[in-house]
Amino acid sequence: MTSAAEERSARNSDRNGRTGMITSVDETKSDKWLAVCRAVLSAGGEMWATGVGHSMSPTIVDGERVLLGPPPAQLRRGMIVVVERDQTFAVHRLVRATPAAIQTKGDNRERLDAVISRTALVGRAIAKEHDGVTVTFVPTIRFGIAALARYLALEATRLARNGRRRMLRISRAGDAPA
Repeated sequence: MTSAAEERSARNSDRNGRTGMITSVDETKSDKWLAVCRAVLSAGGEMWATGVGHSMSPTIVDGERVLLGPPPAQLRRGMIVVVERDQTFAVHRLVRATPAAIQTKGDNRERLDAVISRTALVGRAIAKEHDGVTVTFVPTIRFGIAALARYLALEATRLARNGRRRMLRISRAGDAPA
């Protein structure tokens, strides 16, 4: 008879048999889980976690597996980062970064998140698994050429969507009475 932990581990392993994904919201809010994540990512390791919530939809849908990795050497606007906020982690898109602070925003949110200290940066999202297919968030061939093509297509779509939003704001500003 297998234990619940062994069943969860087997269910949560990736194609290469690596485990580390946390599936329970209760586990993600525990101090031990936060400490383990912090330790793994700061040591340069990677781990799978489950996206919880809708703030990053459609990029990361509630319940999708996300591969978390160490913080990048250089931050770029638009990359998906992992930050510690309110005794849990948030996986949101980087909007602004200074040497002392960062600001993020969920793709499905209207408003920016509060500015937080750069020390709250824990890692970055490298990829997600959607319907058994790995979709990368970084330009790499690590997951194969098809994953890189999916990344480029998603990035092009995101940039086009943001361009349309900017154009709408500009046109609305031009329609405003003087």
